[in-house]
Amino acid sequence: MLPFLITARPDATDQEMQKIKDDLEAQGGKITQTYTIIKGFSCLLPEQHYSTFARHELVQTMERDGVVTTQ
Repeated sequence: MLPFLITARPDATDQEMQKIKDDLEAQGGKITQTYTIIKGFSCLLPEQHYSTFARHELVQTMERDGVVTTQ
């Protein structure tokens, strides 16, 4: 499984956020952290489901999670 950061559309309701999470878990994913300052969360998702989930109707952005350094 690969780590991803997922952001929902800005107008997504709490119920829609839960649908994204439910759909992700149905595809074998695991939520690792939910964020409150943005409508998003980090997760682990099997690589073979990335392209399908990235096109989810409620997902605005989906990118690989990882360490960022300045040098």
